[in-house]
Amino acid sequence: MFVSMYNHPCADHLCHSSQRRRALGPLSVLEDELRRFLAWNQFLPTQAATRTPITPAQFELKDDGARWVLTANLPGLSAKDVELSITNNQLTVRGQRKTAPPAGYGVRHQERKSYAFDRSFRLPNTVNTDQVEAQLLNGRLTVTLPKIQAATPRRINVQAS
Repeated sequence: MFVSMYNHPCADHLCHSSQRRRALGPLSVLEDELRRFLAWNQFLPTQAATRTPITPAQFELKDDGARWVLTANLPGLSAKDVELSITNNQLTVRGQRKTAPPAGYGVRHQERKSYAFDRSFRLPNTVNTDQVEAQLLNGRLTVTLPKIQAATPRRINVQAS
């Protein structure tokens, strides 16, 4: 059923958002106009841009048989911004992104925010901590954690007698 504002079931027709805002006073009308301006102006943050959460790092730890592989998306970070440490079979990854304008420049609008993160992962006793390697390439961190040779699965042939 089509409902217009002329045959709306509410007697005072205040169920429509624009009518309700106008009934609430001049500040609501000002808010509508400001939202319309912000959505039009590309140099100012829109409502959606200001509500976007920052997810600094996304991690994934996989077992591929001979080693554990930790991958993380770290956009905007370089190798000097990331710190890795292993203590008591716990891998800790720390990182920080600082956003500052170049010398002599100011910021008019900035959506890239500074952030820091600190994540720890409990490793199994089968990791050979002396041979851990890490590489950061194009914002993707890959940490290779080889297993101790005795811990890698091997196939045992069963012989018939």
